[in-house]
Amino acid sequence: MSNPPFIAPVPPVTPVAREYKVTPEAQQRALDARRSALEAARAALVDVDGSRASELLELEGLIRFGSTRRAKQRMDGSEEAVEYASAQLKQLTDRLGEADRAVLKTLAAHFPDLGAEADPLARLMSARLAPGPATLLLAAAQAGADEVRLRRLKEALARLLKQAYGEVHFSLFSCLTFGNDPQQCNEMKRLYHTMVNEGGTMSALFKSLMRLPDREMRLRMLLCAVACELSGADPSVRGARLAAVVNDIRRLLIFLGLNETCQDTAARLMQPDGIGIAAQVDLDSDTVLMELIETSEQAWIDADSLELRFGALGIYHLSAKLRCARAFQEIWNYLPGPFFDDDNDKRQQILTAFKELTIALAEQEEELL
Repeated sequence: MSNPPFIAPVPPVTPVAREYKVTPEAQQRALDARRSALEAARAALVDVDGSRASELLELEGLIRFGSTRRAKQRMDGSEEAVEYASAQLKQLTDRLGEADRAVLKTLAAHFPDLGAEADPLARLMSARLAPGPATLLLAAAQAGADEVRLRRLKEALARLLKQAYGEVHFSLFSCLTFGNDPQQCNEMKRLYHTMVNEGGTMSALFKSLMRLPDREMRLRMLLCAVACELSGADPSVRGARLAAVVNDIRRLLIFLGLNETCQDTAARLMQPDGIGIAAQVDLDSDTVLMELIETSEQAWIDADSLELRFGALGIYHLSAKLRCARAFQEIWNYLPGPFFDDDNDKRQQILTAFKELTIALAEQEEELL
């Protein structure tokens, strides 16, 4: 006699393709809009509380967490806490985007009539389903369920949250991002723990993040998971972890903001800008980002050394150098302090060097007119 269908391991769900590309409209946005995004993230995280951190981390409308007071009421082992967490997961499933619903629909097809059995959680665990997708299915199946099924599903979800809450966060958002692929989830957990345990400079972290495939998608998933973990932490450890986690969040937000800014900057530099083809600068966004990182690592920076770095990038025409210097100067002016590892002397040195370089190049260009 063959095993029931739900005993077999659930095959991986093919992840729905997602693209995080800068649209033509985004390329046309004023620089002030990009400045505002970076400044808002920095300002909100300087003196952060649970509510404001949650608002920052409502990425793509996936989830919204409560205030600090409500967060401290959650996951303390009480029935009220578990019920609140279950309700939040139910709210999450109600607000899933089209791509996320496609992942959930594919998963649900392997577990028809979930809740009809006496123990829905046992059914999911028999199929070796990870905690994240299991919580999604148990929460989503509550929609339209009769009284008996609803009670079973709620009880199963509450038990799962108590048993595996420490694993749910990465597993949940990994499932929404990559499908039912435990390997991807484990890779993201390793990435985060490496980032936390190794610490190090911002430049070292940014270089490691640049090596990630599909890095924007992965980092957004990571932010959601970290925020969810912090929101649901036990009150006894939440306060101790708050400062460390907020610092991790700040670093990731700065990288995401800077990554987008570099994409916009590279696109603008490729445009003629009314000066002529000689002023076009052919740099991709990764080159722009790496140049920022490597400049911050230099022991000493002045106008002459910056101009030499432009030469190493293949930028020789005077108009192109001036245009590039101004574009980089705009970015440096609005980079938050943590990018410099809060080294204000280094920040001022770089800003002064770019100011002197742009003035010198502008004077040279005027002499040629």
